[in-house]
Amino acid sequence: MVSTTPRSQHTAFHALAVSGVITGGIVLVTAGDLGPWAPMLLALGLYLIVFCVLAEGLLALAAGVRWLSQRRAALRQLEALRT
Repeated sequence: MVSTTPRSQHTAFHALAVSGVITGGIVLVTAGDLGPWAPMLLALGLYLIVFCVLAEGLLALAAGVRWLSQRRAALRQLEALRT
């Protein structure tokens, strides 16, 4: 499969997560001026930030698990070649 992103396969995901955090922050800052809608928009902005941070965290966790499993497999192969 050919990647359309120049750096990695998750560049668009990172850009979307960062823009979601920024958007959520702007919603949190500006929601106080909206009267009765303020509590709902504050919650929405906070949920957006939490969701984006959790999504990035899960992606980082998956990458870490993949890296550890590849490292473990490489060490096992090296050990098998020694014997």
